[in-house]
Amino acid sequence: MPIEERVSRLYLQHQSMLMEYIRALVRDPHDAEDVLQETGLIILSRAKVPEQDDVFPAWARGVARNTVLHFWRTRKRAKVIADSRLIDVFDQAFEEADPESELMTARRIALAECIKRVKGPALSVLRMRYLQGLTCERVAAVVKRTPVSVRVMLMRTRNALAECVESKLAGEVA
Repeated sequence: MPIEERVSRLYLQHQSMLMEYIRALVRDPHDAEDVLQETGLIILSRAKVPEQDDVFPAWARGVARNTVLHFWRTRKRAKVIADSRLIDVFDQAFEEADPESELMTARRIALAECIKRVKGPALSVLRMRYLQGLTCERVAAVVKRTPVSVRVMLMRTRNALAECVESKLAGEVA
């Protein structure tokens, strides 16, 4: 596959992640769109890109990071309070949230195992809310409960799932 085609494919594949990253740093949506376009032009014009596809997201975030820093420097009059330490925090958060990372894969596996433990009405409510996308009010009407009780049940179930996932991940680390 020609390099231009490969880079275009990778850029399109990771464009939404780059937009989220840029939007987290550049709060105005129009400015963020401009920064994304500039980032895309830089990425697509580069002759030297990482050879491994799995390092492309981090590399592209680096290009976006430099583009954001350039944007901030050229807009000195803009009321932006940020420095490279803030970007470091965002870089770490995006790295940890990468769906291909080992941590996210371990979290998905742990969550799947923990969901198997949810039984009865809590499982039904969980499925209606998150798989079917029903509102809490609609779920409440189906299960003949109040919307408040459905929200409480979801909160407790999510908390139990979070504890279960964390304990499974801690057990793997130990």
